[in-house]
Amino acid sequence: MNADISTVIAKANARLKPLKISIIKRGKKLSLQASLSPKIIAADPLSDIARASINRQQTELSLGLRADLEGVRLAEAKVREISGLLLQNAFDWEPDYQIPEPPLAPKPLISDWISSFEIDYFNKRSRNPKGIALRFM
Repeated sequence: MNADISTVIAKANARLKPLKISIIKRGKKLSLQASLSPKIIAADPLSDIARASINRQQTELSLGLRADLEGVRLAEAKVREISGLLLQNAFDWEPDYQIPEPPLAPKPLISDWISSFEIDYFNKRSRNPKGIALRFM
């Protein structure tokens, strides 16, 4: 299967060659490789004029797509979208092209901890007046 997906990626890159953006396989995921302007950092002291004079550099964009036929099809569409934005000088890192941060797991409430402790406590001991009285002290 790896040889098959490599062939599909090679064919897609042949079609995308004029756009100067290619699809690459990194592990089980797909990324794009392109010459892009550096990311703008909010606290960056450079002015817009200085930023415009910075040369583009070879960058890999992680798409988070699986390395399969559907992933290659979606990556090819993303290449065309980014290429259009680059031609219009409208490419911006902000909307979709940052590596997404993993969602934070909700923090358990103290009441959840207490109830799980209580369940565990009474699973190990019998529920009698002495054990219940200790709980409220």
